[in-house]
Amino acid sequence: LKLQFLYLIGARGRARRPWCLRGVCMAGKRRRAGEGDGRPAKRQKVARQPRDAVPDAATAPSRPAAKAAVRAKAKGKTQKAPAAAAGQAAEPPAVGRLSQLVAAARSAGAPAAAPAAKKKARQTAYAGEEAAPKKKKRPAIAAAIAPPSWLYKPGFVVDAFANALDQRLITKTLLDDCKSVYKKCSYWMPADAAPRCVFEKFALDVFQAHFERTGLKAVPAGSGAEWWVQVRGSSAAQGGNSLGFHWDRDEELAVDRGVVVCPAFGTVTYLCDVGAPTVMIGIPPSAQRGARKITDMYVSHPQRGKHVVFRGDALHGCPEEFMNKASQAAVCAKYTRTTLLVNLWVGFKPSKIAPLPGDLVPALKTPASLALYTPRPAAPVPHVPPGSSCPVVGFQFGRKKAEDHELWLPTPTKKAAVHGTFALSPCPPKSKCVRISG
Repeated sequence: LKLQFLYLIGARGRARRPWCLRGVCMAGKRRRAGEGDGRPAKRQKVARQPRDAVPDAATAPSRPAAKAAVRAKAKGKTQKAPAAAAGQAAEPPAVGRLSQLVAAARSAGAPAAAPAAKKKARQTAYAGEEAAPKKKKRPAIAAAIAPPSWLYKPGFVVDAFANALDQRLITKTLLDDCKSVYKKCSYWMPADAAPRCVFEKFALDVFQAHFERTGLKAVPAGSGAEWWVQVRGSSAAQGGNSLGFHWDRDEELAVDRGVVVCPAFGTVTYLCDVGAPTVMIGIPPSAQRGARKITDMYVSHPQRGKHVVFRGDALHGCPEEFMNKASQAAVCAKYTRTTLLVNLWVGFKPSKIAPLPGDLVPALKTPASLALYTPRPAAPVPHVPPGSSCPVVGFQFGRKKAEDHELWLPTPTKKAAVHGTFALSPCPPKSKCVRISG
């Protein structure tokens, strides 16, 4: 026994527990029984199956049966796998879609798929069918960052300024320049930069005039004005009569991240007398789903030279259902609705927005030094009751496949449409609300 013990330590140092007495006794027992020289049997190396290998559905035993077969073989016994019932095919194991395709090919007599074919099969939903390209899922409103409340005076939603633009300055040359810069995109004017054209000077004058409403003494870094021109008309090529409800926001940030950041103020300046009015509602964007009641709705009909400022997080749009008689008569003829829009951003710059391209500046014929905007005192906004028989109109708005919002508004009466700018309040209990979803 001593010699056998030393032999196990020297020659079989890698054997399982050679230093214990039980290992020595078991070695002697195997030697006396005639099983070799008493050395422990070497482990047989079993080739690993590839990860995507599929066992044969008819012959592959289940996992418990395979373990029982291994134990029976170690005892010198054999255990056969239970045969399938007569007339009933063996149930295939639970495998993935790719493995199912390979198993079906094997059962049909086709050769197993090569690695390149397997990689191609992963890109298809079924054999012989091209996979549909994956579309980038655009997130809905995950978070909404509202402007600070101290930017506004208590109860402020909309203010109107009549004749903020001298009507004598609204010439054909200015309207032609508006068509030249109308590219269905907005431009950036930094608050600390020098204007290069009449539109940049107008945006900077509007920014400085309304920045005083915030009460801040110094302009924060990164502040500026986002400006653009809207040229719409009665024909479909000109954009149609309506403009859907929306929130002004950083679109790139909303599409990529689902985070809504609104400007501090939004402004509209009319260069025409006809077209759909601007409807503004003091409802900010929110990530909370569900219905929300509306207390006031502000309506501003186009009037040459009129300037309107509203909260930057207010819901607004231009529905043709709210047109007055003059605008409805103009729809039958050709007309153009031209407006200048400026959003004020305080301490924040929207993503992927740039100043007006340099090649467009020399093409403008209106002098860059012309001051279009003239500060005026705000005109009072009258509150008009909606009436008992006002029909309710429904609107859907929001980004496609990500936001599906609903808005229900009562149409103003003919008497209310006489006012250039008015507020429709108080609201009937169930006549108008906004439902945020998606």
